[in-house]
Amino acid sequence: MIHSAEEFIRLRDSELEEEYTRSAWDEAPEEVWLEVIEKHPEFRQWVAYNKTIPESIIRILANDKQWRVRYFIGMKRKTPSDVLKKLAIDKDIGVRRRVLCNAKVTKEVLEVLAHDSDEEISQEAEEKLASK
Repeated sequence: MIHSAEEFIRLRDSELEEEYTRSAWDEAPEEVWLEVIEKHPEFRQWVAYNKTIPESIIRILANDKQWRVRYFIGMKRKTPSDVLKKLAIDKDIGVRRRVLCNAKVTKEVLEVLAHDSDEEISQEAEEKLASK
């Protein structure tokens, strides 16, 4: 368990693989994640990368101005479908591609991506829809 924003940052910046890995896999209370997001914005993408963040934090980070943060949210299996649908029309093509590759992408989200301005995304979404 990560107990503070400072601990998360120390783990994330550590050169020890065991500590670095903890920053991606250990849980933390919601208030710790909020503190990192608010006081240490350069670590928002690493909060998004953490496998245990709660839905409330996923929803906050899905609106982040930094594409890398939204990218990590788009690839999370536990990202709610309404958030994936929002990210399916993201201005960043990399974010939309991440949503397309999400293992839990729904038919509804694929239908949005099937109309994407990027031909590769729309074609792959149509292929996925045909196999569902």
